[in-house]
This record gives sequence, structure tokens and C-alpha cells, in this order.
Amino acid sequence: MNEYMDAAVTGTREMLSMMMGIDDSLNIVDSSTDSVFVSGIITFRHGEINGQVSLQFPEDTGKHLVSLMLGIQTDEVDEESLGDGVGEMVNIVAGQLKTWFQLDGKDFTISLPSIIYGMDHQINVFKRNTVLSRVIDFDDRKFMIVLQFGN
Repeated sequence: MNEYMDAAVTGTREMLSMMMGIDDSLNIVDSSTDSVFVSGIITFRHGEINGQVSLQFPEDTGKHLVSLMLGIQTDEVDEESLGDGVGEMVNIVAGQLKTWFQLDGKDFTISLPSIIYGMDHQINVFKRNTVLSRVIDFDDRKFMIVLQFGN
């Protein structure tokens, strides 16, 4: 399952570079994020593998990234813009997964993004699952990439 995480991290790096101009300061760290406030989630199926990719943000980090993406001030990012921006970010990462893995000839389908708001929410998609996560750290801000696999 690590190959999925490698693809998700690469997709996240490319998305942050292309859409927000964040390159040099990006690190993958072992620490946790601050309290999660908003998450973008996309489920996928690749052959016989069922999975879910989510990007999980503290509110200030999510608003900061959306402001960079939209070219507006952070205080102009309202709840609707935040959800739309987070949905677009997770859609780009899921699209990267699809691009990488459909080359093996197996179908790779993705859902539309879903957005969850609320302090310290948890996402459990599958009854029995394997969870992989990475924390992205840039400019003293952090967010998580989380993959869940199950049936």
C-alpha cells in the first residue's frame, strides 16, 4: 500500500507547487497536525482494492492554502470557498493516483469529493481497514494526507 502513499505525496507536492507556488519549504514529518477542522475526502476503487484519500487541515492552514490558490486574502476565505478549495485539492491528488495506477490496465474509479467540517473529526470509511498517513509541513503549517484501505 506504500506505493499509493508515494503517489499521493507526489501528487500533493505537485499540486502545492503548481497551484500555490510552495516548493522549497515542503517537508514530510513524523509529528501530528494541530486540531483538524476541515477534510476533503475521495473514495476510490482500483481493481479489487477499495480505498479513500483525504487531506485533513487545521482551519488556518486550509484557509491559507485556499487563499493562495484563489489569489485572495486569508480573511476573505469563507466556509464555502474553504470547502470548494479543499475539495479541489483532494480531487487533484486523487486524479494523480488515478493517473499513476490505471496504467496497470485495471480500472481506477474515483468519487466526487466530500467535505467534512468540525473540530477534531475522525473519518472511518471501512469496517476493517489499513490506514497510512503522512504529515506535510511547510512554513510552520501542517496538514495530513491519509489513505484508508478496506472492504
